Amino acid sequence: MIDLEHEMRAAFAQAKWWWRRILVLYVAAIILAGASQMLLTGKCIAAVSFTTMAVALVTIAMRWRAANCYSTGECLRRALLQLDALGDDGRSAELAQLRAKAPPRNDSEPLPLGSYFTSSAPIGWQRAVQHIHESAFYTQRLAHSTGMLCAWTVVAVVALTALAVVAGLNGAMSAESVESARRLANVGCTVVGVVAGGTFADLAHGYFSLARGAERSFELAGALRKDPRPKFRNVVELVSTYDAALAAACPLPTFIYKMRRNRLDALWKSVR
Repeated sequence: MIDLEHEMRAAFAQAKWWWRRILVLYVAAIILAGASQMLLTGKCIAAVSFTTMAVALVTIAMRWRAANCYSTGECLRRALLQLDALGDDGRSAELAQLRAKAPPRNDSEPLPLGSYFTSSAPIGWQRAVQHIHESAFYTQRLAHSTGMLCAWTVVAVVALTALAVVAGLNGAMSAESVESARRLANVGCTVVGVVAGGTFADLAHGYFSLARGAERSFELAGALRKDPRPKFRNVVELVSTYDAALAAACPLPTFIYKMRRNRLDALWKSVR
């Protein structure tokens, strides 16, 4: 089971590796698009246009790859939860096929301060409920923090760009200044369109959706924990709700977890 945990972390680490490079390419595309508006030479604009189109195609492929890695990590997470909560139920062949898809071991993901799951309940559905309760607790708070970071990034970029454009327009007194202001306005539209209407706004929406789904799962699991023998259909509803929330999300950033890990661990010990 320890190897399964390492393989799960390796899959998530690889998904995050791809996402870091996707974001770098997005930022580079924004800078190139803005530079082309300021330079306004035919060859430069054509070169930047082809480059940004290439970046768009490359990032699509990279997002597919990141999604595959994340999907593998999620499958391994579910297998780890089921193995720890319900024991070995004869799915060794299926588990071996799943583990074969895992990437090589990667130690970049931080280890939990204690055991990955902290439930002391015996093997059974109640133990599975407690595992999901714990996992949803962390996911909801980490997803909300990440969503807020993305949302504030959008707000900051929009505000700074608007200030720059307004300053440029206020200073447009001569014909040359008018042309400079027009270029600056084009740059602003490009940056705001990509950041506010694209990547970071989309990420913020995804993380907030994950936070809501995890919060719902946390509430369901909390109610089921009061029942020493939860009904199978209620457990299935809980698992489905949590899995659906995770399936539509992007990986949670490692640095967010590192920043909040100690505080969340202490808070979990007080509420579990």
